[in-house]
Amino acid sequence: MRAVPILVLGPLIAGVLSSSCGTREDASSPEEALAEVRALVAELEEAWRGLFPAPAGAPERDVAPDAMGRFRELRSRSGARLAELAEAHPGTDAALEAWLTDAGLPGQDPAHLRTALDALTRDFAARDELATLATGLRGVPYPGVADALRAWCAAAAGDEAEANLAYSLARHLVQFAGFARDRALVPPDELEASGGDGAAGALDAALAAVDPEALEAEAASLFEEVVTRWPDVRERPAPQMALLDVAVGPEAELGELAAIDLRELHTRWPGDVAPDLEGVDTEGGTLRLGELRGRVVVLGIGPGARAFADGLPWSFAGEPVAFVAVESPETTELLGGSEDWRIVRDEHGRIAREWNAGARIQAVWILDARGVIRFRPTHPDFVPLAVERLLEEGLDLDAGAAEPGER
Repeated sequence: MRAVPILVLGPLIAGVLSSSCGTREDASSPEEALAEVRALVAELEEAWRGLFPAPAGAPERDVAPDAMGRFRELRSRSGARLAELAEAHPGTDAALEAWLTDAGLPGQDPAHLRTALDALTRDFAARDELATLATGLRGVPYPGVADALRAWCAAAAGDEAEANLAYSLARHLVQFAGFARDRALVPPDELEASGGDGAAGALDAALAAVDPEALEAEAASLFEEVVTRWPDVRERPAPQMALLDVAVGPEAELGELAAIDLRELHTRWPGDVAPDLEGVDTEGGTLRLGELRGRVVVLGIGPGARAFADGLPWSFAGEPVAFVAVESPETTELLGGSEDWRIVRDEHGRIAREWNAGARIQAVWILDARGVIRFRPTHPDFVPLAVERLLEEGLDLDAGAAEPGER
């Protein structure tokens, strides 16, 4: 069994605010504080842009060498100073912009993030800017985010802000439920070894207390509300510094996005029998998911799907595991062919749209031998654990073929 700490959720998410700047005199006026806040924000945004040589949405959006350490150091110094300025000038525009930036910094320490969220909720809950910040908080796996988003929804001053806050809350709830489902894959002894005090212990304790189905039910209710009340409201663009699993593109109507999310929750979620997917592979043959019954299937959709499960085909060579990647012809041409993956050409993005992967950089589902979706991993390190779990359970070849729509 491979050892996977529970906090292996990406180098930025796992980073914590571990240092602070020295004591400095606070700006003498709110105006001077605001000017300093904006200078710090500009420096952070420039450093953030330098992290990724490839544009957002590229199949291989790797972090530039040595850039991560520099950004973390800058984040620590700037985050501490932003908090100082905000606390020195509560309720002002300087405090608002400082807390907005501080809360939106990728990889923020949970306690520090909670301080920023509490301040925003206390002093600025009805401000329109929170709806933009919420877009960047959807995938943040820390306790307290959902409570803040709920409070901001209740205080929203207009339909456009309320719609975006409700949609962001729903997406966050689905993501947090996914983290909890992934946690269940980690063996108890490894959970105990990776727990303890600090950020890791706090996150693990929060995930242990989560009922994924309850969060997903709340999310479904919110998606339905968005579809009914605000179908034509457009999605807010994310803040400059945001960790997203979607490619940057034109803002879509929230009603359409929420309807797609609902369809995924109701028909393509753990416990659902996967709808049969059919497409032409790079060899000119036709592939149907139903033909792969009797094997564990790793289904990846999107330009980064093969990288998301990188090395897995080799790890499970000789095992009854099938690897299917659904890609646009442009992605396949860029990445080249593969002996390990069966690559399905998604000429016009039809399959990606049907599976709610149209704007995602990568999306992965893991099916058992009966064609039931069992896992929807949030991070690459949980993919091998999911495959191993299904192989250990056995292929259940005599259980009969499940039909789409069964739970």
